[in-house]
Amino acid sequence: TSPAVAGQTFTVGYIGRMNEVKGIHLLVEGFRRTSYDRARLNIYGWSDAPSLAAYGRTLKRLAGDDPRITFIPERAPAEMPAAYAELSLLAIPSVWLETGPLTLLEALQSGVTVFGSARIGQRGLLENYGRVIDPNTPDAWARALGEAFAEHKAGRWTPVTLRQPLLTMRDVTVRMADLYRGVLAS
Repeated sequence: TSPAVAGQTFTVGYIGRMNEVKGIHLLVEGFRRTSYDRARLNIYGWSDAPSLAAYGRTLKRLAGDDPRITFIPERAPAEMPAAYAELSLLAIPSVWLETGPLTLLEALQSGVTVFGSARIGQRGLLENYGRVIDPNTPDAWARALGEAFAEHKAGRWTPVTLRQPLLTMRDVTVRMADLYRGVLAS
């Protein structure tokens, strides 16, 4: 794992549905409160669907004229590894409980550090390989991002290195089958 290269862009990403419960507005507001000129915020999952139009307008208003923020349309799953490869940090600012989320697992598997709210189901992974942003407010996001940007500027930001492999769906299936066999045998 190599540290950040001086002059390199630090890209924060949000990957997921464009829905208010995902907390994207908190991330955009927090990011706007930072001033690191090499920082970028890529929001993957932009949609022009009529049901999302009001929230989309809110996000665009919050982003204002900040050229560091880019809204990227929804992409096919096969294109997402390339999106993760562009990221320095994945942000999961959810305001509603997340059962996973899968983006946490995908980011970690890709070597991307994750910052997320306390509302995710895999909090242990977040605590081990990233940072819990609590309270989940624009100010807290601005502070956390500012600290990450300072590490990057100093050349100390490095990709995540997993200490043990993440469980796959097959791993979980085998464990559950063993558990059920044990219960049925007793």
